[in-house]
Amino acid sequence: MKDFINKIVNFKGTFDKRLEAYFEVKKKEAAVISPEYTDLVQYLSEYILAGGKRIRPFLAYMGYKVSGGNNNEKIMRLGMALEIFHSFALIHDDIIDFSNLRRNKPTFHIMLQEWHQSKNWRGSSSDFGLGLAVLAGDILSTWSNELVFNLNNRRVFKLYQEMKNEIMIGQAEDIFLSEVKNISDKDRIVSVMMRKTSDYTAQKPLILGATLAGARNSQQEFYKNLSVPLGLAFQLKDDVLGMFGKRREIGKPTDSDIKEGKITLLIYYALKSGKISRDYLLKLLGNKKVTREQIVEFKNIIKRSGALQRVDSEIDKYIGKAKRVVRLSKILNVYDKKVFIGLANFLEKRKY
Repeated sequence: MKDFINKIVNFKGTFDKRLEAYFEVKKKEAAVISPEYTDLVQYLSEYILAGGKRIRPFLAYMGYKVSGGNNNEKIMRLGMALEIFHSFALIHDDIIDFSNLRRNKPTFHIMLQEWHQSKNWRGSSSDFGLGLAVLAGDILSTWSNELVFNLNNRRVFKLYQEMKNEIMIGQAEDIFLSEVKNISDKDRIVSVMMRKTSDYTAQKPLILGATLAGARNSQQEFYKNLSVPLGLAFQLKDDVLGMFGKRREIGKPTDSDIKEGKITLLIYYALKSGKISRDYLLKLLGNKKVTREQIVEFKNIIKRSGALQRVDSEIDKYIGKAKRVVRLSKILNVYDKKVFIGLANFLEKRKY
């Protein structure tokens, strides 16, 4: 894992400097409009620069470099587009889920609510925070579009548009699964995972980077074979951490998936085990008033049902598949193989 850690740390240092420079330009543009809009851009800058693993821009960078790309300006712009779009998705996702905490800090709409309160402005601070956060997310989406469009690469822009469409469909499906009374089959749950998170976390960044570099079809096929199991492992690990992780490490509550009624493979396998009744599930799942004791009981039932063990086994399976693709690759050199193997190990063992 050492080679991966060294590589992404060095990348993150360079990439974050480019992000900082980008936001300095945006703040100068905002200063012409109003002090309040300038403050909003500052909040967005702080939000994006404050944290994040930078996995998506890093994968785009790796796809680009492995495929022979040599224009650092272009790949950094693509990486910024992906990271900015990711922040848009997080801001809107936190609004949809009524979340108050992310990365151990207030979510963006709560941050704006507190800003309104500190200024003693007229109207509802809560309404202001929610409404302006929606607009702030839209601003980020627009900036992301601008960055990709200015690459002047029709194939890249088309793939980027496909990625956005898949995420929106996945988000809608995720809401449907949380609300409908009938628990969906496994294929639909996996399909939601693919669209909402795994594709835009692994597959699209790798393929976008490769496409920007003009990759051949054989290279594109390699990235697809690698990124699908990586993306699924990433999302399944997210589900496990979302329920069984430590709050201080993942930076958000570990009861939110239960309160929001998220239908994950953990829930699906628990139901299939026969050790948790549908009535009991529906009583707690999506119940915003569920007690701490009920949350603990719910998690214990998930463990006793064997669902956690099954999901952990699937993560191992997907990570193993990704590693085999890397080891058998004729595209990657020895060092790049070590980096991708390290990435797979990180996704499997991460605690946040």
